[in-house]
Amino acid sequence: MGKQKVHNNIDPISFTAGTLLPDMSFPGSRPFTLHEFCTDMGKFYGRIKRTLFKEAQSTGRPAMSFKNKYLKAFGITARQFNAIRIDLQGNIDSALEIQDGRIEDLSDGIKSVRKWLKAKEAKISKVQADKKLSNSARHDILQPLRFVVHNKKRRLAIMGAKLAALKQDKKKKRVRICFGSKSLFHKQFELTENGYAFHEEWFKDWQATRDAIFFFVGSHEETGGNQTCTLTADSKLRVRVPDALIEKYGRHVIIPAVHYPYGQEIIDTALIIKQALTHRFLCKDGKWYLHTTVALPCKPKVTHHPRNIGCIAIDVNEKEIAVAETDRFGNYVWSRTYPAYVKDLSTDQTEALYGDLCKAIIARCVAKGKPLAHERLDFQKKKSTLREQGVRYSRMLSQFAYATFLNTLDRRAFKSGVIVYTDNPAYTSVIGKVNFMGRYGITSHEAAAIVIARRIQRYSETPIKEAWNLPMRAEIKNKKHIKTESPASTNSTSPVPGRKRGKHVWSFWIRLKVGGACDNLNVLYRVRRPSQSSTSCATSSTLITPAGAVLSDTDCPVDSTASGVTPNIANHGACVESGRASPTSVGDNTVRSPHF
Repeated sequence: MGKQKVHNNIDPISFTAGTLLPDMSFPGSRPFTLHEFCTDMGKFYGRIKRTLFKEAQSTGRPAMSFKNKYLKAFGITARQFNAIRIDLQGNIDSALEIQDGRIEDLSDGIKSVRKWLKAKEAKISKVQADKKLSNSARHDILQPLRFVVHNKKRRLAIMGAKLAALKQDKKKKRVRICFGSKSLFHKQFELTENGYAFHEEWFKDWQATRDAIFFFVGSHEETGGNQTCTLTADSKLRVRVPDALIEKYGRHVIIPAVHYPYGQEIIDTALIIKQALTHRFLCKDGKWYLHTTVALPCKPKVTHHPRNIGCIAIDVNEKEIAVAETDRFGNYVWSRTYPAYVKDLSTDQTEALYGDLCKAIIARCVAKGKPLAHERLDFQKKKSTLREQGVRYSRMLSQFAYATFLNTLDRRAFKSGVIVYTDNPAYTSVIGKVNFMGRYGITSHEAAAIVIARRIQRYSETPIKEAWNLPMRAEIKNKKHIKTESPASTNSTSPVPGRKRGKHVWSFWIRLKVGGACDNLNVLYRVRRPSQSSTSCATSSTLITPAGAVLSDTDCPVDSTASGVTPNIANHGACVESGRASPTSVGDNTVRSPHF
C-alpha cells in the first residue's frame, strides 16, 4: 500500500471577502474622487514593482537589498516597500512553479510523442513487409501514415527546443514575467481582429491592466491588523498615502462605510481577536474592488481516527461522485452515488454543483464523526499527453474539473473540523469490482470508494478465493471459459502458490487489470452475489443532521413518532439505495487481519 497522508487541518487556510468601492468624492482645497486616488496609487505601485523586478533580475541581488534606496527614491514607507516586495515575490514564486510545471509537461509530452512515433513506425514497417498488399494499396496506407509521422516529428523538435530553453532559464535562475498578461501583449500585433482601431487604444488598455492592482500587507501586531491600510470597528478604512502623493491627497484617505456582502462576520471576528488583515485593491471593468484576506483559525476536530470509528471515502469520476462508508472493522455500512456531470456547464454552475455535493458529504462526516478519504490523482500529467490519446479520452480529461471539486471539498472539510486523508489510488477500481461489487450489489465506483476507506484504515487487500478463477481477456477470446466455483465448493485454503507468497498483493491485481478479467461486470456480480434475497434494513442507530433531519445508518426513512426507532414500513423499498441488501445480513463477510 502507498503512504497515506493527512491532507489538511495542519496549516490554516485563507479567506477573502470582497466588496465594490463606490466612486465617492472627497472635498477640500484639492477635491478628488476615490477612483482617481486608486488609479494614481495603481500607477505608482505598478511602476515601483516593475522597476524592482527589473533591477533584481539584472543584478541578481535579492529585492530586500534595494529597500533603503527605494524608500528615498520613491518616497514610500518601509511597510509599503515590504508590501510591494512580498507581492513581487509571490509573482516570482508563481512563475517558478509554472516553469517547473511546463518542464514536467514538456518532458511527459516528449515521452508520449516518442512512444506514439515508435508505434506508427512499427506499423509502417509492418505494412512495407506485407507482401500480400499491392503497390497501390500499400501506397494508400503509407501516405497518410508518413504524413502524420512527419508532422509529429516536427512537433517533437519544437517541444525539444522549448524544453531546452526552459531548462536553461532554470539553470541561470532567470524568471520571465509579463506584467499585464502575455495574451493582451500579443493583441497589439492584430489590432483589428481584437477590436482596436488604433495602437493608442490598445496601449491605453495595456497600461490600465498593468496598473490595476495595489496591495497592503498586514500583521497581527499592528492596529487593525494593518497599519498602512487600517480597517476600524466602525467600518472605516484609513489608507496611508505614500510620501510622494501626500501633496495631492493628504497624509491619509479615509473610506467610510466599508461593508462586505459575504464574510463580514469573519472580518469582524478577525478585528476582535487581532488577526492580520491584508488588503488588495483591484480594478476590473473600470470599477475598483477591495479584497480583504484573513487566515481562518483551525476549528476543533469533530472526527475520530478511522481505525476507531470507521471512514467515509469518495471515488471521483467524470459523471458521478461515489461515496461509501465503513465501520471500524472495515465492513461496508452505506453508499450513494451523486450525479456530477459538468459538461457544458459554466464555471459558476460547476462550482455551485460541487458545493452542494461537498456540503452533503461533509454533513454526513460531521454527523457520523468519521473522517473523509479520497485518492491522490494528478490529471495534469495525463493532460500533457492529450494529443496522442483518443478523442473521447481527451474530451473526458479536459472537461473533468477534478481539482476544483477536491479543493472545494478540502476547504469545506477544514471549516467543519473534518480530517481528510489521501492515499495512493492504485488498483482501487479492480479491487472494488472483484471483492465488494458483487458481494454488496453496489456499483463499481461505490466499491472503489470502499477500497479507499479500507486502505486508509490499513486493512488487507487480499483477493477473494473466486478471483483466481476469473477468465482473462485472452481466454474469453479463445472461448476457453473457466467456470467460477461457488463459495461453498471452493477450498478454504489459500490458492496462492508457495513460490508467489512473498510477492506484494498488487502483483495479482495488476495481472487481473492487464488481463481484462474485470471487463465483464455481469461475471463479477455473479461471483459474490449474496445468497439471501431479503432487502430488509439492518438494525441501526439514528443521528440528527445539522439540518435537523433524522437519518439511520443506512439512510432509511425513519418513523420518529413510534416508540424507539423503527424503519418506516411504508417506505421500506427505499431503505438502501438500489434496493441492495444490508451488509449485516450478507453472509461470508469475514474481516481479514490488518495489513501494515
